[in-house]
Amino acid sequence: MRLRLDRNIQIVKAPIVNFVAQGTLTVNGDLNAPQPTGEILLKSGQVNLFTTQFVLARGYRHRATFVGGRGLDPDLDIRLIASVPEVTRNPLRTSEQVVASEIDDSPLFATSLGSFADSQD
Repeated sequence: MRLRLDRNIQIVKAPIVNFVAQGTLTVNGDLNAPQPTGEILLKSGQVNLFTTQFVLARGYRHRATFVGGRGLDPDLDIRLIASVPEVTRNPLRTSEQVVASEIDDSPLFATSLGSFADSQD
């Protein structure tokens, strides 16, 4: 069977993958084990991993190539970009660097747990 993917065909696995694709595949095999061959061009799309959204880089020929005998596992040739916000943090200070007007919150470790006295009056 020959499949032709024309304009605006979407490949979606929500919420992780969403691509707009175009291309031609020849599918052999049976329904339980399809064997596609051919190339699909990915025109636009995105991949969401954890809290970061990656998009296909502009100006690159993104493609998924299906090779006979490998089933539904294509070779991917894509470039993804993401915008990651810069995170700033305050450096940790040692107890020697604590300003006198600040409360020292450095950890203190007990050297002795003490004891309880039994008072029977």
